Formats: sequence, C-alpha cells, structure tokens
Amino acid sequence: MNELMLKSFLQLLAAIVVLRKDDSVKIIRKYLENYIEKNFGKKIIKPKLDEFNSYFNEYQVEDVKGIVLPAISKIVNQQFTVKQKFLIIINIINFYSSVHMGALNSSPDDDESSDSLFSHLAHLLNLNHDDFLSCMYFSFEQLHNVPLKENLLIVADQNPEISDIKFYERKGIKGYLNFLYIRSANILVFRYVGASKLEINRKPIFSKQSYVFQSGILISGRDIDPIYYGQVQRVILQQNFSESVNLYANGISYVYKQTEQGIKNVSISANSGELIGIIGGSGVGKSTLIKVLCGNLSPQQGEVLINGENLHNQWNRFKGLIGVMHQEENLVEELTVFENLYHSAKLSLGNLPDIEIRKLVENKLFELELFDYMHNRVGPPEDRQLSGGQRKRLAIAMEIIREPKILFADEPTSGLSSADSDMVMRVFKNIALSGTLVIVNIHQPSSEVFKLFDSVLVIDKGGLPVFMGNPLEAILHFKYISDRVDKDQSGCESCGTVKPDQIFELIEEQSVDELGQRSTSRKFSPTHWHELYIESINESPPQPKHQPLPKTIYLPASIKKQFVTFFKRNFLTKLRNKEFLFFALALPPILSALISLFLRYSIPA
Repeated sequence: MNELMLKSFLQLLAAIVVLRKDDSVKIIRKYLENYIEKNFGKKIIKPKLDEFNSYFNEYQVEDVKGIVLPAISKIVNQQFTVKQKFLIIINIINFYSSVHMGALNSSPDDDESSDSLFSHLAHLLNLNHDDFLSCMYFSFEQLHNVPLKENLLIVADQNPEISDIKFYERKGIKGYLNFLYIRSANILVFRYVGASKLEINRKPIFSKQSYVFQSGILISGRDIDPIYYGQVQRVILQQNFSESVNLYANGISYVYKQTEQGIKNVSISANSGELIGIIGGSGVGKSTLIKVLCGNLSPQQGEVLINGENLHNQWNRFKGLIGVMHQEENLVEELTVFENLYHSAKLSLGNLPDIEIRKLVENKLFELELFDYMHNRVGPPEDRQLSGGQRKRLAIAMEIIREPKILFADEPTSGLSSADSDMVMRVFKNIALSGTLVIVNIHQPSSEVFKLFDSVLVIDKGGLPVFMGNPLEAILHFKYISDRVDKDQSGCESCGTVKPDQIFELIEEQSVDELGQRSTSRKFSPTHWHELYIESINESPPQPKHQPLPKTIYLPASIKKQFVTFFKRNFLTKLRNKEFLFFALALPPILSALISLFLRYSIPA
C-alpha cells in the first residue's frame, strides 16, 4: 500500500465512522494504531492518527454521503486500478468486522445499515457487484450468502461438506482456512478460523482476519505441509476448465550421439491451468526437453502421454492441441502487426470465414495490448517500430490465435529487458489461468518471474533433472540438503523477494581442499542431486490421467487457400521492399540497354 492508498483508506474510514455515528471512536483509534504499527512500523503511527483525527473532525460538519464519499471515490477512481480499489475496500471491511462497528444487516429501510453503506461505497468505486458482495459476506464469515460460491475454497483436515463450495484436504489443520478468489481484480483473500498456529511468510496469522494471498507467499504451520498460492488458485479455477489436458512424461531420455549432450531420465506430470518453468544452466538440455515434449523429437527411452495416449505414436491427433513458440521470432518484417497475425490465422483457421478471423485477430491484439500498434510495421533490426517485448507478444499471439491446449515456449525472455521479461511472463501466466498448460524454458528468471511459476523443473549438467515442484520449495530443498543456517527461509521475510540464483549456487557449490582453497570439483555431483530427485519421485510417483482429448478449433487451410494466403503475403512483402522494387523495376531496362549496346548489329549498305 503506497502513501496515496493509505490516505484514501484513512479518509474513507473516517467518513464511514462519522456516517455510522459510532460511539466507540477510542476503540477504533486503538485498532488503527495497531494496524499502522503492524503494517507500516511505529514511526508513522502518530502522524497517521493525527491525519485520521483531522478527517474525522472535518467530516463531522459535512454531508458525508452526498459530498464527501463521492469526492473521495472520484479521486480513487482516477488514481487506482481495480485491484488497488479492492485492496482498500478489503482493509476497510476487515477493519469494520474486527472492531465490530455494527452488525452486518440487510434492512432495506435503513440507508446507513452496514451492507447498504458498503454497497453504496462499492457503487461509487465502480466495483463488480457480485465480487464485492462475495468479499463482504466472506469477511463476515457468512459463506452461505456469498453469491459466487464457485470462487470459494475451504482448506481443512476434514471436509465440512458445504454445498457448492470446493474443498482441499490438508492434514493437521485445526479449524478451517477459507479462501475467496476475486475474479475481476485477480486477488486471492483468505481467513482462518481455528486453533492452529499458522504463519504467512513467518508472520503469525490471526483468527478471523482477512489476508491477501499472493504468488511467492506460503502458509505454513507445525505438522502441516506448506500451502502455496499456485495450489489454491488451481483448485479454485480447475472446475472452470471445461476440457483439460494432462501431460505425463515417464523416464524420457534423448542424447545426441556427437556430443553426448541431451536429457536423461526426466519424469513430469502437468495439467491444464499450470505454468511450468524449466530452468538450468546453458547447455543442460532445456531446449532438447521442449522438443521431446512437443513431439519434434522422439525419446530414445521412456514415453510422453497426453491424456493417457502416446504423443509420438499418434502425432497427427495432437497437432491441433500443441503450440510451440521458438526462440527465433517467426515474424515478417515488411508486414504490419495486424497482417502478421491475420495471415498466420488464415493458415491455421481455414474453417472460419474471413470476417470472423479479422474479429478474432483484433480481439487477440486487444488482449495482448497490441491494438494501438496494429498498423505498425514489424521492421528490420535497424529500423524496428516495435519494442522487444511487443515483438514477443506478437509471436505469442501467432501461437495462441488457434487456442492450443498446451503451449511450449523456448527462451521467450531472451534478449529482453527486465521490465519486458516480466510483462511477457505475465502474459504466459494469464494464458495459463485461461486453462492452457504452459511450459516455459527460461535461463535466469527474476524474483517476480520465478514466483509466477506453479512448478519448476531444475536440470543440472548432463541433462539430469534434480528437482520438480513448487518454486519456493525448490530453494528450501537445496538449502536443506546443503545444511544452510537459513534453510527454513525461501526469501526475504519483509518484502517477499526470492533469489532463484541461489539454486544454481547451491547445486554448483565447490568443495574445499585441506588448504582451504576452492577445488575444481563440486561438493555434490549432478548424479547425487539426481538420485535425490529419483527418491522424491518414487515417494509419490506422478500418474497419467486417462480422459478424452479436448476439441480444438484448429483446422489447416486447404492447399488452395494456403497458396492464396502465401501469395498475398509474399506479394505485400515484395511490394514494401524498396530495394527489391528498385532492382525489379530498374534492372530489366538497364540490362536491356546494355545488351543492345554491346550486341547491336547493323546490316552494311
């Protein structure tokens, strides 16, 4: 929460206290003092309490509902995103429910009843009505009144069997962890009711308090397995995927004879809605693994199954389900953004009419924030009209225009700035949330990118896999094996930043000789790390899921349509190539003149 958000929170809170005519102002101030200290530190307690008192005294003589609330809401709407506005309203409702400023009621004749007041505020802030009601009733633990029950999840030791609410079992929890996914703001909120001592990033979780659950954060407790953001999000969203896929690889190996490089004994299982990261140093076989998993290479050992059916034995059945984004962008530099995507769609969506394809292309450009650049030429390296991030997003659009169920990306952030890399990876995360299984090969992920992954596969030298699981768990795993003092910490406790490079530092840590000098040999060999990986796989081996293959809109264009599309694309390409046009138009007459000059012949008189 930044300074402006905190100011808006204090203003709205003061306005609501005045409007409710609450007589427990001293309790409110005390709770506000505790809230500020817990979230922002002791230094700003006095100035912020003085600021709250100033607003409270000012609003005593003003029309709060008719003037003050609309004025504050107008500023908030101009400054903040939907997510930020929901964070403000969550804090206010959380504050309200904690100090019991009034019971939640639904009296239609009382304009200042709790729910009427909050509904009025939500209307002023232009918040989605159903999401707001879900948030309000969730905060007051009235789950039966939540309108969007499909966005609720209860995590507990035993299933309470509440109708229409999903359940996720976690042994050892005394009580219930209730989660709510606010779809319009992409926020996950949770409350705990029970006696277990739980922590969120090593800070205590208090019963009957609302907390925002973000990627890179875990809920832990004594004698319970950690609960990760990706796990909860997948369980809530999984039933919204009408047709899901399961990719299962069992002990696959592929080694190049000339170099002995490749991958060895890789086993993974991934499902729709997941974003999987393949990380490792250069030359460890990440790209080779992508090629095997997408069907471009057949494994020398093991098998790859999609929904229980062998990928390499029935390749034609899976072509429409798989999309592959290569490291080299397959863009035509002379064409515009729209034309690149349009011609790609014409080739892969041959069964759709032209007007529908154009509409689909425009929608996809709008989704990926490329609509304003649709008439810009891609351009050559020396005259590019698009940034590196925009080019990558266009390349992504060319793959997802036909809605593949599994999308592979080979080094999609290569050559991009940190900001562009984060944006591209968030695009992949959104694609995964829509129900696509996304598998990305990445070399050096930043902290934010690393936390976006639902699972990571770490590959060591020689193509040996050494870990498969949650990203935060990966850091803890290698710290534990290396016996680090901070082996129970995955990242910074205050800011949540993690260091993915720690994984490679721990894997490649060198041993020390008797003189205290670093030797050339590693403390733990790749084989040792791989054996630990095999042990963890054997404890809970992944299993293939046998289910019908999903339908796809992919239908290649006919030979005639392909010829017409390629002809039009090449014609536009040549027409916009000035050098080609010059030589094509100027060379024939020049050559004709030269030939006629040297070969002229006249008949003697």
